Amino acid sequence: MGEPVVSGTLPQFADPAQLAAAFERLAPGASLVWATGPSSLGTARNATRALVDTWIAEKRATCAHGREPGQSDRWLFRVYRTEPGPFRRNGISATGKAGRDKREDQNRVLGLLADCARRGTECPTNEAIAEALDLPTPWRARYLVQRLEAEGEIRLIEPARFGPRVIEIASSGLRTASVETAR
Repeated sequence: MGEPVVSGTLPQFADPAQLAAAFERLAPGASLVWATGPSSLGTARNATRALVDTWIAEKRATCAHGREPGQSDRWLFRVYRTEPGPFRRNGISATGKAGRDKREDQNRVLGLLADCARRGTECPTNEAIAEALDLPTPWRARYLVQRLEAEGEIRLIEPARFGPRVIEIASSGLRTASVETAR
């Protein structure tokens, strides 16, 4: 009768050499997509998966996966760097700046969010905040936004489930734009 027909999303893996080079430049806590496909990659063994398994065994990385936005049957498999990378050694970043205190970083994040609210633009993602303010990871940006909310400096109006979050600046009452308003 012949071979069975395979249907659905097939897994795709990153090139191992490119993945290894990108991983070495990756900041702690940051992630890379190493595969895409259905919710389970099955038992497929290849060089990319072996490389990621090695990083996990050496405790240099962890993995997670979740649905790709807008794709119900396609998943992203991410590898997160858990060890110090080239961007953070002995508390000093690659730019030479020693770790700042939390209040200074919170004020910088608040200034960025207030500027977005004044201009009527969407609230930036944690990744965009981290990049704009030279923070070590998006997790640091997320933490600082949560601290601002806990201290009453900002108020979360709409969480970021299917689009950008909408926040209100407590001192001015201004809000970042929602998806519908910004477009």
